[in-house]
Amino acid sequence: SISMGDGTATIVFKTHSAAMVFHNKYQRKMIDLSMINVKFLPQTDITRTA
Repeated sequence: SISMGDGTATIVFKTHSAAMVFHNKYQRKMIDLSMINVKFLPQTDITRTA
C-alpha cells in the first residue's frame, strides 16, 4: 500500500523480498524530478476498520 504526505510517500510491501527488490532498483534514483531515498522501518501492526 502507498500513503503520501507533504513531500513524502510510504510504501508498505507484503514481503521482505519485494521490499529488497524495490530498494535495489530505486535507491538514490531520480524519477520524475524526485529523488527516491529508500529506508527500511520496523514493521508495525496496521489494522483498519471498515
